[in-house]
Amino acid sequence: VLPRLVSEDGIDMRRAYETERRAFAWLFVLYMLANWILVFVTGAPLWNGITLQRTAVSILLVSLLMVNSRRLDWFVAIGVMAIAIVRTATQAVR
Repeated sequence: VLPRLVSEDGIDMRRAYETERRAFAWLFVLYMLANWILVFVTGAPLWNGITLQRTAVSILLVSLLMVNSRRLDWFVAIGVMAIAIVRTATQAVR
């Protein structure tokens, strides 16, 4: 997906992506962990549609940390986006 060119100032986009993807994945994993903690602290129902979606996103994000593959990155991005669209579409409006 990223070009194989090095810019004039010496920035290698592929290497930058490889080094920063783990930090980005960890940020999302920590965000999901904070959401799980919030669910347990507030006493919300544990197993409903929302927690199943949260579980699916958590599994997808952890797979980013375990497997270093650009194809998996795209699969995870599309999966998380699809789950977010489903979550937004099914969310009750108040």
